[in-house]
Amino acid sequence: MSENFETTFIKSGTEIIRINFADILYLEGMKDYVRFHLNDNKHIAYYTLKSLIEKLPDDFMRVHQSYIVNINKIEKIKDYHIYIKDKVIPISKSYRDCLKGRVSKHFL
Repeated sequence: MSENFETTFIKSGTEIIRINFADILYLEGMKDYVRFHLNDNKHIAYYTLKSLIEKLPDDFMRVHQSYIVNINKIEKIKDYHIYIKDKVIPISKSYRDCLKGRVSKHFL
């Protein structure tokens, strides 16, 4: 994403909702819909993960066919799973090396 926006709008049902990118924990794909898991609530909107990944800031990464995560919200990576709050998100084999490379930039 070339421009640096802190917020965006999504259409959830009949509402148009402003969300902060920093509040997004992860996105969960459900065929033609995406559930936005935020710090304090959830919203379902008519999108696909494929269409969203190109529009999200660089802090977001696809890690599975059904999940995009906010790298800044990862609490732990163990084996082939990401832990964000109380959610355990699987990491697909095809995304493991890329995730490892992205996370390694944050090592001490």
